[in-house]
Amino acid sequence: MKIRYRKGHEALEERILGTLSAQEPQALLNRFSTLVRSSGKEDEFKAAHYISDRLKHFGVPHQVYEPTLLISLPIRSSLQVKEGNSWEDIRCTSPSFSASTSPAWVEGPGAMTTSTVREEDDYVFDSAAVDRAADVRGKIALCEGTFSPGMVRDLEDMGAVAVVMINPGDRIHESNCSTVWGTPTLENMSRLPGIPVVSIRRPDGDRLIKKFNGGGVGLRIRTEMDVGWRRCPMPVAEIRGADEPDSFILVHGHLDGWYYGVCDNGTGNATLLELARVLYEAREGLGRSFRIAWSPGHSHGRYAGSTWYADQFAMDLEERCVAQMNIDSPGAKWATSYHRAAFMAELTAFARETIHDISGQRVQGSRPQRAGDYSFNNIGLTSIYMLLDEIPEGIRKEKGFYKVGGNGGYSISWHTDQDLMEHIDIDLVMTHMKIYAATLCRLANALLLPYDFRETVATHQARLDYYQRVAGSRFDLGPALEGAKSLHQSLEKYYASAEKALASAPDATVASMKEQNDVLLSLGRALIPIDYVNLPRFEHDPAVPIPPLGRLEPIKDLARLDHDQHLRNITLNTLARRRNQIVSVYRGLGKLLEKGP
Repeated sequence: MKIRYRKGHEALEERILGTLSAQEPQALLNRFSTLVRSSGKEDEFKAAHYISDRLKHFGVPHQVYEPTLLISLPIRSSLQVKEGNSWEDIRCTSPSFSASTSPAWVEGPGAMTTSTVREEDDYVFDSAAVDRAADVRGKIALCEGTFSPGMVRDLEDMGAVAVVMINPGDRIHESNCSTVWGTPTLENMSRLPGIPVVSIRRPDGDRLIKKFNGGGVGLRIRTEMDVGWRRCPMPVAEIRGADEPDSFILVHGHLDGWYYGVCDNGTGNATLLELARVLYEAREGLGRSFRIAWSPGHSHGRYAGSTWYADQFAMDLEERCVAQMNIDSPGAKWATSYHRAAFMAELTAFARETIHDISGQRVQGSRPQRAGDYSFNNIGLTSIYMLLDEIPEGIRKEKGFYKVGGNGGYSISWHTDQDLMEHIDIDLVMTHMKIYAATLCRLANALLLPYDFRETVATHQARLDYYQRVAGSRFDLGPALEGAKSLHQSLEKYYASAEKALASAPDATVASMKEQNDVLLSLGRALIPIDYVNLPRFEHDPAVPIPPLGRLEPIKDLARLDHDQHLRNITLNTLARRRNQIVSVYRGLGKLLEKGP
């Protein structure tokens, strides 16, 4: 699908890329490297005021919201192992939303449970699973991993009284152990962790495991957390485009962080500010508008700020937002690879072309994971990036790096007090910024939005084929497969018609293509939720991995249920309803496409 842009776009993009400067980003990083931006605390407000002051200096219209969010800040934690009649201290920290026990101790025998942490997984968020057969009831469970809210939830459900997470290396990485995405609701408040959790270093974990092999090891944990409702600052800038100002692209990253968080997410904050500056200067050449947001409550509220924005502005986002881009931790030292940059399937060709134009790299790309501030899947927003860059395999093996959730995917300064200036490369920050700027400029000026939903439906077809192979004769996905095939055929006709209409209109503008683009947005509003979301629209799924078309995932349980007729029949009934949901979406979109723009 050849993309046509607004007149003057090429010159504008070149000017924007040439205008980008390291001056403002470096100044922001110098300031932020002195601020411990814990959610709702004084330094986070100082950071927001800094951003607001610079936006005022540039003349960029903006406002600073102050949502009230549920925030969990660790105060102190202790872990002790019994040595004879005495207790030995082991250094630890508690993740946000660990249960607080202080002044009491939680004591019990230790139980090692195996977990899987696989190098081949795309992201650390998707890579851990607990052995469900482990006997942890009434015990303090030990398992391996930097963090995993899903593992903590599973272990609590299995009866563990506390959890000790053994980090992969010699550093303890701060984290958040709640599976509740954003501020809790009446429906999910019971999912907040009810047991204490601590993280320890790998060497200490290895010593504990050796002790366990000898049997009879006792542990005790004490945690103290500051959990409560806090006002948090959220600057949001608005840059209005020239042709269709009511349509906008949401660009955002998190304001808060652990310790000084220079890379996570100081570099993202600096990138957002510089993008606001150059895009505002270029506003008369932009077809669509931008909203640029610095979200609080990411680290200590499980994406609470972006979720608040998604909830409070849901109707506005549903009607007017054409895409969202998340910027998190760009420019970690040695993070030069874009091979696995995250973007949704409909953006595959567009993202690959843009990254190649700027970096010269050929990228594969990957499915966005259930993490970061991707709080907009339930609305159906086409989404791009999050963790854009990665440290190449050769360098990370040479340096002994392991998988983490940010900072180039492997920089072990992530979520530690070592996330300081020496771990970023300002030249790489600027290179990444060029990719962001080119992507945004093209999204703003594409006459026909560069979304190829044939790619999206093709991924659905592949996943449905996989599920059908797994189900065998136990469940029939034929109606969904036929629906996806029919929709793909309708999309072929639609794109041919839309491209023909565009080719016959040499004076087309972003505004004149609104009808065609509204159809594309309708496709996304329907197809993205059935692929990325299990709950009803405007609800937020738990912060655990969701596989493609995840509502059909119980198909994997059918084989083991052959001898459990009761649960097998319930599962089949559940799958029938979920299949019907998907088929209904495909058929509804097919009818929409038949009408044409």
